[in-house]
Amino acid sequence: MLEVNKRVGEFLYDLENKYKDKNILIVSHQAPIAVASVITEGKNLEEVLKKDEYKNIIPGFAEIRELDFVPLPHNENYELDLHKPFIDEIKFVDSNGSKMKRVPEVVDCWVESASMPFAERHYPVENKNGFESTFPGDFIAEYISQTRTWFYYMHALNIALFDSISFKNVVTTGNVLASDGTKMSKSKGNYTDPLANFDVLGADALRLYMMGSVVMQAEDMTFKDEEYKEASNRVINILWNTFTFLKMYGDEKLLREDRKVETKNILDGWILSKLNLVIKEVTDSLERYDMVKASRAIKPFIDDFSTWYVRRSRDRLRGENSEDKSNAIAMTRFVLLQFSKIISPITPFISENIYRQLRNNNDPESVHLCSWPEAGKVDEKLIEEMNLVREIVSQVLMQRNNQSLKVRQPLQTLKIQDDRLKDKTELIELIKDEVNIKEIIFDKNIEGGFWLDTTITPELKKEGDIREFVRAVQELRKNKNLKPSETITLLVDTDAFGKEFLNSIVNQLKKPTNVNTVIFEENNGQELNIQNLKFKIDLS
Repeated sequence: MLEVNKRVGEFLYDLENKYKDKNILIVSHQAPIAVASVITEGKNLEEVLKKDEYKNIIPGFAEIRELDFVPLPHNENYELDLHKPFIDEIKFVDSNGSKMKRVPEVVDCWVESASMPFAERHYPVENKNGFESTFPGDFIAEYISQTRTWFYYMHALNIALFDSISFKNVVTTGNVLASDGTKMSKSKGNYTDPLANFDVLGADALRLYMMGSVVMQAEDMTFKDEEYKEASNRVINILWNTFTFLKMYGDEKLLREDRKVETKNILDGWILSKLNLVIKEVTDSLERYDMVKASRAIKPFIDDFSTWYVRRSRDRLRGENSEDKSNAIAMTRFVLLQFSKIISPITPFISENIYRQLRNNNDPESVHLCSWPEAGKVDEKLIEEMNLVREIVSQVLMQRNNQSLKVRQPLQTLKIQDDRLKDKTELIELIKDEVNIKEIIFDKNIEGGFWLDTTITPELKKEGDIREFVRAVQELRKNKNLKPSETITLLVDTDAFGKEFLNSIVNQLKKPTNVNTVIFEENNGQELNIQNLKFKIDLS
């Protein structure tokens, strides 16, 4: 058919050259008449056949058909083609009757792209004010190869025309390579389908991973699924778990209550300072178009917020001190709301989800409609002191681990050489609670920074056993998806020694676990060994 198409095309254009402006009768049969219609319209014969349009142009028996033939710029298959050299054969006539033909010079296609700042507004024909009020643009974005093309041509052309740069800032990226270091390719299949990744890990994690990578610094980046997973598990999921923890312990009224948090709790003051720091860092970075630094500020703050503030505030959120509980809920809510705003350009979906569930009726409907938060005061001294607290805690926990002493086992004394925290009662209590120590003594004469008394008295041992039992009950509650407010009956299968132990600690057990009644009976629950005591425990 393509050969028929070429022969008929040659025939038609030959007739046009010899008998221009004449009416010509052509008598032929099915295929030549059909392709003559295709050629007259400049269509692609293969596309016509593929789309099953051919049957619509096959002539009927003794059909008379008019071909309104006009010469078109065409390629060797007689298909419409507006490129050089085919377009050179066409001449136009303007409204005054003057003939126009294409000049032989070819302008680089990047000149057209470089005309974007003014051409998109049809300037100077119209929109003069619109163009002049927005030129030069604040920023453009493309990958590194555009340095020698679009970026360069825009400056060159616009300096020639307006004696001005065409953009103030540029965000440029490198290339994304497959995990084996080669270029990503569909034919090689050397990457995971992005849509499959989205279904499992989400788009926020991918955005965070990519925008915090060297690819945003115009360097090549090797894409690794495990690093994408880490962004999901160690950042996005931790932030979401922190939010769900607040939802679990904060009633709906408190979660929607927009009030100024005025609290003297040292944890509240610390997290507020850390929030103001991250707001400033992200704001400054985005104003410099530094997506990498802005994105990399997210994870450290989430770590501080989740693993220190929220974890150290758990007892406050679950406690009976209504004022302190209200303050802890309000501060956690405030931090999540403000943080969701500054991360919304980077992780828009989790930001929107958290914001919409915490906003009140007077707030904008979407996080993306909110005003950008301003950073407040930062207590540098408190941050420095809290860093010292966490450093001491880390070292003590490491020593406990090295000596196989579980954190649930209380110890009597910790001596600390550095006395900068000597008069800081609240910070000392944080250390004691975090490493499970009864007393802290500051002693400049000790060596090695600190000394830990690892002697376990019978009284300390019993306290550790109680904590172990409480932990097991809490784990059961979690596995059964029980809300903190739901009371439970604890079923215990044990011997006489186990009953004696449990009866002696029942009052200490009920409050943290919300156990209403303890019943000793056989059950198929979880096995629990504490020292020489054996239990089977279940909930009902």
